[in-house]
Amino acid sequence: PELLARPRDVTPSADAFSIAAMLALWLSGEHPFAGEGAAQAIAIATGRRQPWQPAASLAPLAAILDGALAPDPAARTPLTVLIDALARSVV
Repeated sequence: PELLARPRDVTPSADAFSIAAMLALWLSGEHPFAGEGAAQAIAIATGRRQPWQPAASLAPLAAILDGALAPDPAARTPLTVLIDALARSVV
């Protein structure tokens, strides 16, 4: 979201957001934010998520992804925590 509004204020939390959005798309088959183009950019910037129901086996991973998709960088799952959680979920 911060890339849309203030590209100079980007921190590693933007990477966490991007990774989580990509994984949520891969796991659910749908982008975690509704719309396309400008409508999707507004949904991302305002944190309007699409509902998703991951498989029960993915619930712990989904919780981590949900945290990394927070619109506020300060409230987002930190990149290092996301990477650690992903590594543990693969092993």
